[in-house]
Amino acid sequence: MLYMENILGLFFNLKIAVPNFVVLENFIYATESAVSAIIILFASRSNPYKLAYIVPLYAWVNVLIGNTIMVLGFEIWAFWWYRLLIFGTAVPVYIILVNTIRQQEARERSEQARQRLLNNYRKQHDE
Repeated sequence: MLYMENILGLFFNLKIAVPNFVVLENFIYATESAVSAIIILFASRSNPYKLAYIVPLYAWVNVLIGNTIMVLGFEIWAFWWYRLLIFGTAVPVYIILVNTIRQQEARERSEQARQRLLNNYRKQHDE
């Protein structure tokens, strides 16, 4: 869903003026970013492949760094350097995210095993 405005731009004119967003392309990107975050929140409970997080993470880091650069008054003069910066930021964030997810899953498995052990002990003690 992210970067859908690039695909739609091949077929439709997205340079139409939209209040507060300059053009329709910016509005579509802002909308799809918000909607994709909501979808990811719901879908994360179905245990997707961890690699599936890299595209939305790349897009959100892109928005964060791009907006920060523009607010500070800098121009993005070498697009490939900019993309390299985004990629170089997204990869460590992705690694931290995956490790955090693994740690949480391990904690949940440990808690489930603890509960099973306690339940077995209580059953044996009650008999």
